[in-house]
Amino acid sequence: MATILLLVAAGLQLALPTISALPEETTLAPRRMREPAPPSVPSYPGILSDPIFAPDRKADASIEPPAGGMGDYAVLGIATAGAGNATALIKSPDGTISRIQPGAVLDGWKLIQADMNSLTFEKNGERHILTVEKRPTPPPAASNGVTAPENGSAQ
Repeated sequence: MATILLLVAAGLQLALPTISALPEETTLAPRRMREPAPPSVPSYPGILSDPIFAPDRKADASIEPPAGGMGDYAVLGIATAGAGNATALIKSPDGTISRIQPGAVLDGWKLIQADMNSLTFEKNGERHILTVEKRPTPPPAASNGVTAPENGSAQ
């Protein structure tokens, strides 16, 4: 009986028209994809010098802002996809972020090589290597003494 009732319901769904209408046709052109905006980079030295969660906590002396290289340019990240196909995000001294690829020229310096950790620039026979800024990872949070039961049961 239940099987027959299900078959009748399925047949009615196929036989009866649906009440949802299709959207009206429009003369508007489809939207174009926009170029993604580069991420904003916070001022880490400023953040580390003034901790907000503990007023008595002092900034970590082992963390220093990266030394300026090639006119204070900083490499934020590098993405590679095979040999010779790389893109890098560079922060300029004025704070703007730009995306460059091998062969691009930045203030007269030509990017000749990009790998996972550094970019090599050349100008008038002189080479300069910019490395990716690396920050030390913070230690894991201290345990508060509460542990989960191992067998999954409440104790």
